[in-house]
Amino acid sequence: WELGTKTSWAAAGYLQLNGSAFFQDYSDKQVTTQILINDALAPRVTNASSAEVWGLELDLVWQPEVIDGLTLGASYTWLDATYQEFLDDTTVLPRAAASGCSQIVYKGGQGPDKDDLTDPANGAPTCRIDQGGKQLERTPEHSFVGTVNYERPSPIDDTDWFIGLNAAYQDKRYIDVDNFTYFDEFWLLNLQLGLTSEKWEM
Repeated sequence: WELGTKTSWAAAGYLQLNGSAFFQDYSDKQVTTQILINDALAPRVTNASSAEVWGLELDLVWQPEVIDGLTLGASYTWLDATYQEFLDDTTVLPRAAASGCSQIVYKGGQGPDKDDLTDPANGAPTCRIDQGGKQLERTPEHSFVGTVNYERPSPIDDTDWFIGLNAAYQDKRYIDVDNFTYFDEFWLLNLQLGLTSEKWEM
C-alpha cells in the first residue's frame, strides 16, 4: 500500500517536492538461515511467518532564481522493517546462546509421535528462537542524499562547465536475521568537476 504526492511550486524559483508513505505486508517471507550438518554450518532457506515494512520517502529539488544555474536537492527515507512472527529452529550453539531459546523442541524422530515436538523421545533437542521484532536484513532505518550542482556557460563554444557535490548517509544495516552482525553507518562524499555539451560530458 502506498500513498504519495508530486508537487511543484514557485518559491523564489522552481521548487519540486515529492513525498510518499507506504506499507508492505509479507506472508511467508523467505529468509536464509544456518543449520548444523555433520559438524559444519550449511545455509537453509526457510519461511518466516510474517514481516512488515512501514516507510516514508521525501524528495526535494530547488532551483533558486537568485543564482542562475544552481540546483539543490535532498532525499530522505525512513524504514521500520521488522519480523512480526518468526520462530526459527536451530542446533547451532552460538546462535542459541546469543539469542536465547524461547522453547526447546525435539525434532528428527521417525516414530509414531514425530509431530509431537515436546516429547524428548521424538528426536534431538533444538533451540527455537523467537525472531519477532527483529529488524529485516539490509534495511537501514534512515537514509539521506543531499546534492548541490552548479552549471554555467564555458569559454568553449556550445559547452557548459559544472561542479557537483553530493553527500550520502546510510544508517546501520543488519546482515542476518539474528541481528548480530551489521554494516556500520557511513557517510559518502562525492565531488564532480567537468564540461558538458549536448553530445558529450567529461
